[in-house]
Amino acid sequence: MKKTILGSIILSLFLLFSCKDNSLNNPVSPDQGTLQKSTENVKTGTIKLDRILELPGWGNTYYQINGIIKYKEELFSQNLSPTASKSDVNLDIAIDATLINPNLKDQENRALDVFAKSDSFIYVPEEGIYLLEKTYPVQGMKDKVELVCTYLVTTDGVGLNKIELKDLSIRK
Repeated sequence: MKKTILGSIILSLFLLFSCKDNSLNNPVSPDQGTLQKSTENVKTGTIKLDRILELPGWGNTYYQINGIIKYKEELFSQNLSPTASKSDVNLDIAIDATLINPNLKDQENRALDVFAKSDSFIYVPEEGIYLLEKTYPVQGMKDKVELVCTYLVTTDGVGLNKIELKDLSIRK
């Protein structure tokens, strides 16, 4: 009788411990690999534009760009493992700028506007930088010209790395 009770206790303990959620039997827990949204992971900022840009292929044609770029960066952390923390970033960008060439006699191409919004979902390593290139149409020109902005995106914020004009009618 003692052997039967002792055996049933051991069997019960064995079943109890073997049915527990064990990381060896189930290596992926339900919350791993999912995006976690937090309000402290939202960063907003403004980048002021005040530069002179050359329009390539137009023979020493320069435009002064004035305006702002507003961004909202929302981080979603991925807990893939305890040692590696990575982030997906939802980046909203809005640009409001004017290109002015005071040397042009043609009033149609003297002041040009760039108004655009974009939304990007990108992956940024925790200690790394992601280069994001966005093109925005320049409104008011007969020829198709774009403003090309290259952003440095990190988990700490957004910066403008490079800005240039590109004439799409010139084939390279």
